[in-house]
Amino acid sequence: MVEPKGPQNLGAVARLCENFGIEDWVIVRPRLDLTDPANLEQAEKFATGKSKRKLATLQVVDDLRAATEDCEISIAFCGRKTGKKSPTQVKIGDLTRAVLAQKSGKAALVFGSERYGLSVNDVSLCSRTVCLSTEADFPSMNLGHSIAAVLSRFHQDATDSLHLASKSSVAVVGPGESAVSQADYRAMLDHGKKTLLRLGYTKAGNPDRLLATFRQVFDRAQLRANEVRAFRSVFARIGHQEFPEGKGNVRPSSEATGHEEFPEGKGNVRPSSEAIAREEFPRSGKGIRAL
Repeated sequence: MVEPKGPQNLGAVARLCENFGIEDWVIVRPRLDLTDPANLEQAEKFATGKSKRKLATLQVVDDLRAATEDCEISIAFCGRKTGKKSPTQVKIGDLTRAVLAQKSGKAALVFGSERYGLSVNDVSLCSRTVCLSTEADFPSMNLGHSIAAVLSRFHQDATDSLHLASKSSVAVVGPGESAVSQADYRAMLDHGKKTLLRLGYTKAGNPDRLLATFRQVFDRAQLRANEVRAFRSVFARIGHQEFPEGKGNVRPSSEATGHEEFPEGKGNVRPSSEAIAREEFPRSGKGIRAL
């Protein structure tokens, strides 16, 4: 939960966590004093029973990055459609099946404040977004109600999938592969941004707009750790090239891109075998595996 301000909602969510078996609950930048006895007393009234123990174990952090860095996937729940720079938007049914099929790693369900929801920046730190289905003329939901709807759906899908788990032949993380953490995924995106800046490939001087397009592709692909390392290896290789400085849409010279001229036009253009042969690929450095 990001920037909650009502003790009643904290108590209600504590009860929901107990209802649906949620053990890991994190508060980001709370807008209320969690050490104030009056706030805790109010929250406990809405928690009731053994769910009060959740209030004693909740974690508090100042940054959403810190809250999700050990998660394989983070899902932002929004009351409205998000912009082009936001992560891939998916339906909750498709998302629950994907999360339950992971077989490894953690998933973070991210909710915003009671009044404003999640900021654009907080949404951008997540790997998926979900806009809950409501009537078009009244999409705004109470925070506690939206969390209840989401946790109930996840719990139901998890219950339904239990008897299929041992028979499933689908493994999102295959042999020799490992899930990628959000920290490693964001590091790859940051590496890609620096590479775009170095290349001069920006739109109106803003690399984030072009990077958002690539991110949509990466999000749909659900990259694994070895694939992230492969992309970073490519970025590192590009980093050894010399490119002209400049702003806007700049096309590197033929000397900087393997001495091969690629014609403008339609269709797929494949570099010649001679151009590929001229490239020398360095051995992997620390934390980067070369292709």
